[in-house]
Order: sequence, then structure tokens, then C-alpha cells
Amino acid sequence: MVTRTGCNALIRAKMNKNGEFEIVHHVMQHNHPLTKEPLNYLHRSERQINQPKEQAIEAMQECGLRPIDSYRYMCIEAGGEDASGHSKKTTLIIVVDLK
Repeated sequence: MVTRTGCNALIRAKMNKNGEFEIVHHVMQHNHPLTKEPLNYLHRSERQINQPKEQAIEAMQECGLRPIDSYRYMCIEAGGEDASGHSKKTTLIIVVDLK
């Protein structure tokens, strides 16, 4: 397979006799960044929700703020979405776990 960057990363799978997929070959080495730097905060491995942030989300939820409003507030306080250290989805997961 040829890509614009010449990257050889791939995963090949086949369906076995039980109807399940099996990985038959993989190359994990990329020759390029997986995302643009400003979007790295969206990766699951980059999300940083510490205890004070969780407590703040919980307090805002108890005060009647919608999850999206809590997220927007925390982004403004942090200086932008990329500086907040977490995503909207992470905020929603915390709110759902509170119920």
C-alpha cells in the first residue's frame, strides 16, 4: 500500500472458522505524527482529569450546570480547549458516573 507519506504502518486481519477476526500481520512503525500537535489533547492517553477537576465538575453538576457548560467554563479557566487537559466526552463520562 502506498500513502502520501510513504508510511508502512498497517494491520491485516482475516476471519477465522468461528467468524472472528484474527490479526495476521501488523506493522506499528509510523514515519509521521498521528495527529497535529494542537489536537493531541484529544487522545485518550493525553486526557488528564485529576481529583480537583473531578470535584469541580461534580460541584457544578450539583449546582445545576449542564455538563457542556461545566466543560466550557473549565476551558475558559484553563486558557482554551487544548489547555484544559480533557475533552467534552471525558466531562460527560464523569457526569454519567455520578448518577
